[in-house]
Amino acid sequence: MKNNLHLNSYLACLAHRSVVDIDRSFEVIKEYSYLVDIVTINTILSTCARSRAENSYNQAKSILAALHDGKYGDFLPDVISYNNILAACNLPNDCLELVNEMRLSRKSRRFDYVEASPVTYTNAIKACSIDGKTLAKRNQTQSTPIVATENYEAVKTLYDWSKVDGQCNYFVQSAFIYSMASFGATEDIEELIQSWDEIGGDQLLLYNSIFKSLSVKRVTLDREHLSDRVKANKIKHYWSSLFTDEVSPSEYTYRYLKRAIDSLEKCQNETINSVLKTVEDHGAFNGAIPIPDEFLNFVVRLFLKFGEEEVNFR
Repeated sequence: MKNNLHLNSYLACLAHRSVVDIDRSFEVIKEYSYLVDIVTINTILSTCARSRAENSYNQAKSILAALHDGKYGDFLPDVISYNNILAACNLPNDCLELVNEMRLSRKSRRFDYVEASPVTYTNAIKACSIDGKTLAKRNQTQSTPIVATENYEAVKTLYDWSKVDGQCNYFVQSAFIYSMASFGATEDIEELIQSWDEIGGDQLLLYNSIFKSLSVKRVTLDREHLSDRVKANKIKHYWSSLFTDEVSPSEYTYRYLKRAIDSLEKCQNETINSVLKTVEDHGAFNGAIPIPDEFLNFVVRLFLKFGEEEVNFR
């Protein structure tokens, strides 16, 4: 390596390989420690964020600690450093601590001020969300849902901080809404819908998230579960509102709608018939809105399940 540009370019290549090799990256910066700068550090942290290794977050934290201790010279972590560590994290308390460290750095005598950005809050909120990877890591089954109260509270706190700090933009809002959907927090999304004219943004995102939240079965919060009757009424109400607001459903809308109806143990028949009538009244079956085959096949299966004699919606 002739200079730190060569070193950083090589590390960037390692970070973007299909199989990320963190250990190799650490070997390289140890060998060429005299060329390390803050870009080198941030590239290594990006490698940790992209890696699927179980210890990637702990390695990212060790780099942050080394930066604070001056082991990499006079370099101090910047906003990119924190953003990359947050992208590698999936522990809600750690996310809060890292973001709060940035927010309090203005008052710190030890570290320079590092202002949190919209990317900071977006990465932190995503890290606290419950997604398919989190479910797989915790090895949960359908009969043992995750109690996600800690994650939920962390996301709410991060979203509030982003607004206080003036960093709440469309991407932070989107991450927050999708997180609420992953928790099945329908009531929180409904509050956003009621104030959406003031907030602004993509209405389709809200409707997709409502249907996604109503389909969640493997995550639970410390609150009373919605009954099938209540869920069915919400599905019918928001599906009708979507058309009233002249929001065109996407493929994802139909996918989440299908999952929401499929999650009902009761009221499936009346719900699907109401959904079909709403669509038919708005001309969707005449080609105004393309309906994915996956959803059409689902409708057919339901009609056959409940003994409908005629399927004439196509």
